[in-house]
Amino acid sequence: MRVHFALRATLFLRSEQSYIARFNKPAARAAIASIRKAAAILGDYPHAGALVTAVSGVRRYTAAPYHIDYIIEQGSVIIVSIRHGRQQDPDADFEDDDDFEVPGES
Repeated sequence: MRVHFALRATLFLRSEQSYIARFNKPAARAAIASIRKAAAILGDYPHAGALVTAVSGVRRYTAAPYHIDYIIEQGSVIIVSIRHGRQQDPDADFEDDDDFEVPGES
């Protein structure tokens, strides 16, 4: 399957590479290469990630230390977000978030 990066995921990649490169350029390249390798794996094995229970249809694949959230749509894998494992889990407090809306539900 083809793999696409949503804008949010692309912005994370740029930000993460820029941040790590300030300290260690080879490490920055290695981090991005690791995420791209994980994306290639998802293209070959789109069901490799576990379903995220808080949001219907979203799967999570972990390529330590990164968590990659994605959906499978129209024959493609769409990586919707990426975060470092030490960052706060955005799914942690959905019940307490009055502004949260599941896509497709009214």
